Amino acid sequence: MTKHVLLVISHQDRALREAIELTLEGTPGAEGAPAIDVETAKDEERAVLKLRERAFDYIVVGLALARNSKSMVDEYGGLEFCKAARRMTAAPIALLAPELNNAIQIRARDIPKLVPLKVSPSIGQDLVGLVEEAEPPLKRLDVIVYAKEGSDWEYELHGVGFSYTKAGSLRIMNALLTSWRSVAETLSKIDVDWYAPFHALGQSIIEAFCDVNEQFRHQLRVGLELAGGFAHSRVTFVVARAHYHIVLEAIRLPADEVPEPWMIHAPLMRNVAGSGIASANLFDVSQ
Repeated sequence: MTKHVLLVISHQDRALREAIELTLEGTPGAEGAPAIDVETAKDEERAVLKLRERAFDYIVVGLALARNSKSMVDEYGGLEFCKAARRMTAAPIALLAPELNNAIQIRARDIPKLVPLKVSPSIGQDLVGLVEEAEPPLKRLDVIVYAKEGSDWEYELHGVGFSYTKAGSLRIMNALLTSWRSVAETLSKIDVDWYAPFHALGQSIIEAFCDVNEQFRHQLRVGLELAGGFAHSRVTFVVARAHYHIVLEAIRLPADEVPEPWMIHAPLMRNVAGSGIASANLFDVSQ
C-alpha cells in the first residue's frame, strides 16, 4: 500500500528537498504501484493547507522554515510548524537539522512522535526506512457541540488522521430545553431508579441533534464511518453557563446502535464556554 508523505522544506534548501523527494518517490512498490507518494510545501502556510486537504502517513520537516512566501526563513520555524502539525495529525514527524544541538533535542521532546535527524549523505535512504516502518496513524472524529445561550447551538466535526471538516447550526426547541432542565433537577434529587430518566434524557438529546437536524445527522454518520466507528470519536460540549445544568453526559448513540451513553464508547468532555476546547491526545501511544 502506498505511503503518503508531506515534505516541508524551505525554498533555500531546494537541493535537499529535491534529493529527498527523488529518493522517496524512487522507492519501488509492490505490483508496480509506488511505495511512497510525496507532496511538498516550501513554507508553513502551504503545509498547513495540505494537512487540511488530506491525511499523510509521514511528515518530513526542515528545521529552517518560513511562515509564508512573504516572510523570512526562521532558524527554528520548522519546530513551530511541528507543534501546529501535531494538533492536526497523529502522523510521525522527522525534523531535519544540520546539527542536533541540545536546544533542538530538548524542544523536540515536547512534541509527541517527533524524531530529530541530522542531515547526512544517507538522509534520503534513512527516511525511506522510517516511512516504510511507520504504522498508519489512528483516526478519530472530534465532535464539538457549542451549547450557546438560547436554542441556537452550533457544531463542528474534525477528522484527526483523515481529512474531514464540517460545521453548522443545531436547532434545539425551547420546549426540549425546559424538559432537559426538569429531568436534570429530578436526577439531582433521587437516590434510586435514576436509570430510566437518565436513559430518556440521553435519547432525547441525540434525537434533538439528529432527527431535527438532518444535515448534522448525515455529516456525523459520514465522519464516524471514515473514523472507523464510535470508539474512534471524541465528543466535547462547550456549554454556556445558562445550560450548564443539563446532563449532556447522558447523550445516547443513535437508535440503531447499542443504546448506551456515548461516553462508554469514547471520551466525552464538557467545557464552560470561553475556557477553550479539551485537547487530550486520544490514541497517542506516547502519552
